[in-house]
Amino acid sequence: DDFTKRRDDFLKTIVDSNVSTQGSVKSAALDSISGTKAEVLVATTSNVTNADGATQDPRSWRLELRVEKAGAAYKVSKVEFVT
Repeated sequence: DDFTKRRDDFLKTIVDSNVSTQGSVKSAALDSISGTKAEVLVATTSNVTNADGATQDPRSWRLELRVEKAGAAYKVSKVEFVT
């Protein structure tokens, strides 16, 4: 697809711009659980800066995560943005 063709250029642009993102979880809630799988709702905020000190206004995100048991631990197996 188109992204795959431009992947190397995209990666170089990101690395060269020296972008840093800091995120924080504002709240989280267990939506459902069944056996070894759970759906978790998460509200987050991200702050982006680059090497020149330019910053963007904080952005808020709502995510739905699927968490599944993997061996002795639980890991995120799917992330979706919620609108």
